[in-house]
Amino acid sequence: MDLDEAAKRRDETYRLLTAETDTLSRFLYTEPDRLGNLVAPRSDEPTPHVAPAAISGSDSDATATGFGLYMLLGLSRDQRAPTAPVAEFIAKLPISKLQTFLEAHLRESYLVQRPSKRGVLRAQDLLEASISASPVSNSRTLPNSYDTPIHVAGVLVADRHSKSASLRDLSEPLALQVLALGLKSSRNLVEVANKGIAAFDSATRVAADLKAPIPNVPYLWYWNYVAALECVRFVDRLPPKRHAALSEVRDEIVSEIAEFGDFASTFVAYLSASHHAGIDGQFDATDFLFSIAIAALRAPDDHHGGSENLVEHALDLFFERNIASEGSIVPRSPVFIDAHQHAITISTAEHGALLLEALAPYCEPHIDRLSQVARYVESRRLGARGWGSDAGRTLPRRNQGVVCSSISFLLRYANLLDSNAESLALSALGIPLEDPRDSLSIRLSEELENLIDDEIVWPITNGRRDLATMSLVLKGPPGTAKTTAAKRIAALLGWPLLTLDQGAFLREGYENVESEAERVFRLLGHAKDTVVLFDEFEEMILDRTRVEGEKSSRFLTTSMLPRLHRIRDQGGVVFVIATNHLESVDSAAYRFGRIDTVFDMQFPDEKSRQEMYDSVVSKMELGAVPRKLLETTGFPRKWKLAADSAELNTVLERMRLIQLDQFGYGEIRQVVRLLRLRELSGKALGLTDIAAALTRVAAHSAREA
Repeated sequence: MDLDEAAKRRDETYRLLTAETDTLSRFLYTEPDRLGNLVAPRSDEPTPHVAPAAISGSDSDATATGFGLYMLLGLSRDQRAPTAPVAEFIAKLPISKLQTFLEAHLRESYLVQRPSKRGVLRAQDLLEASISASPVSNSRTLPNSYDTPIHVAGVLVADRHSKSASLRDLSEPLALQVLALGLKSSRNLVEVANKGIAAFDSATRVAADLKAPIPNVPYLWYWNYVAALECVRFVDRLPPKRHAALSEVRDEIVSEIAEFGDFASTFVAYLSASHHAGIDGQFDATDFLFSIAIAALRAPDDHHGGSENLVEHALDLFFERNIASEGSIVPRSPVFIDAHQHAITISTAEHGALLLEALAPYCEPHIDRLSQVARYVESRRLGARGWGSDAGRTLPRRNQGVVCSSISFLLRYANLLDSNAESLALSALGIPLEDPRDSLSIRLSEELENLIDDEIVWPITNGRRDLATMSLVLKGPPGTAKTTAAKRIAALLGWPLLTLDQGAFLREGYENVESEAERVFRLLGHAKDTVVLFDEFEEMILDRTRVEGEKSSRFLTTSMLPRLHRIRDQGGVVFVIATNHLESVDSAAYRFGRIDTVFDMQFPDEKSRQEMYDSVVSKMELGAVPRKLLETTGFPRKWKLAADSAELNTVLERMRLIQLDQFGYGEIRQVVRLLRLRELSGKALGLTDIAAALTRVAAHSAREA
């Protein structure tokens, strides 16, 4: 799939999702306590939406709500720029009311009485008591290995979005009960792992006892795994004191899901080998997919022994053998039959949504096959009546599952297309991205650090790009750390840095600079979560009032201004214009709307120079001898006035001609680099060598200025 096709399919999917957002908002009940309308029979008319009384407050209603919340909000854990349809869709969901309903159901169905003991009990003790006690529930089916983990995953995903901190207050009994349920899930998973692969038998799903520890059904493994995983993420969101109180249980869950992750990887290897041997009748698409998904969701440190390569290979097999020509993913049998003799069968949309939830980083090579699945899912859209299920006769709540799964899959698919378009666009630019993590240890001036932290990093990482500084001009003479500042912004955001100078626009010669600029900015429009540095960019946006007789320069400036405006409005990147001569730049280029902030860069003060020096010395591993020699002169803060040594006094007299207050990061790095090279060569180092290095660097900077 080329760039134009990926962008076209993405935009088509976004248009469908925009229409679906309006339709779904009508589905979401007039009494917003649950997703009841999504499970009610519907006529062709979109107006009447009354939740059926027969399922009001029932277990199936709660499962539908938990499932819907997890499916529709799961995408938000991605740290990439939220696309407009995703942001609009989530904004229209009454998350807090859905969360309130689900929490009320969990209190009614699961909450146990705390043991009556004197003194303060540890959180771990309360959790153990919650696990061992019987829930005070009116339900005959809870807790179980299907509904319960969906309830836990749904309420915790909602908590991540909600402004309410009810669960995050550990005095709230429900918080510990939810964690107890998650801990029980992780312990049950370990029981599955301990039984080993030999215990797997597809026949068990037909008579699955959901009240017992988790049956040998990979689909149920998946829900219990993500419930435990969401518990870990929940604890990690807590303030330090509350986090510390739950560190023991968190560490236990982490250890248990890591152990099950090892089993899942082994199981995927077993299924893959069975595929190759042609003896795969014991399992089907659902078993294979959800086993791969668990293996892929493992923490990065838990991947070992080639497990990531195994996931890639298994996914290749899945796409090759389990997707029909029209794009459907239909298992041969239900995943299980519950206590009410309801057959739970998974639709193509749910397969696709949870595939992309867990495996999106592995899916770009399969984007053409996923496009077939997307077209199949889109073909089952029934307008105001929701989405048609291809999973046969299922529970009413699974109809809601098809609606949420279809939208969730298409949201994830559109994001994957967006990511694919970005990769293709950056490749077409032909300029490598830079990893700026080395700049994390560099400190800039206090004023600039505050601007970066408060106006760029905090709002972006907290989902408020609408309030963030997304474009800025850094002006100042050479050596004032403009490039370093751009790298620091990228490092703190965890984004790559893309540097564009005049050469990027002059590849085809000056006579073609306009067409090349159009190409570059069109490709930049696909970029997401990248810091773009426009370096030495003045020639592209020269002040039109000062360019006498240069019609081409005035035209270039005029054409550049809307491009800067457009890339700022798209909000996918933070861009920085670094300039030594702001007075030569057209004032319209840095008006509000194009540029959020203009910052006057100054040479670093003594404290900043010291921090830069310490950082560079550590990275380059400069030895003790040259460090001591440098520091006897007062470098990098200020030259000493006098010394006991005649040799040092002579060097200091020479150094006073160098303006140390005009040394920036580049100069400091260059001095340390020269001394480190001499040190590694085995040559002797003395004060005269220190003076020579400093003089050479100062002369270079003077010529540049």
